[in-house]
Amino acid sequence: MPNPNDMKKYLLGAVILLPAILAIYLASRSTAKTQELSEAQFTAKLQSNLIAKCRISYPPKPPLLLQDVRGTFYETDSSGRILLENGARKELRFHACFRISDDLTRKLLATTNCEVVTISPAGQELKKLLSRSN
Repeated sequence: MPNPNDMKKYLLGAVILLPAILAIYLASRSTAKTQELSEAQFTAKLQSNLIAKCRISYPPKPPLLLQDVRGTFYETDSSGRILLENGARKELRFHACFRISDDLTRKLLATTNCEVVTISPAGQELKKLLSRSN
């Protein structure tokens, strides 16, 4: 049986470390800019094969049935060439929110870099709370 004093030390350590880790995570997350894309911008990047990764959140948001799409796209120069950073393609974060047509859904699901994420009711409530605090 573990020593109660040792358990208290571990618990105290966790109570101290978790807020510090959370603060570091939130600070690093907020420094990375997320570009808001319109439906047309997102579609243009998709047709140009510039979407590196994307996640579509289901169910859509009522009443307009808009869907959150988040991910990364490859940054390009003025001539359309993908920029490199340390030998790798440079990716920028994006967010788009629009009603995805059936045709676009088929195109997205045909690619290997796109996934669908289903948000549970509890997750939806947490998302609402977090979006209000930002």
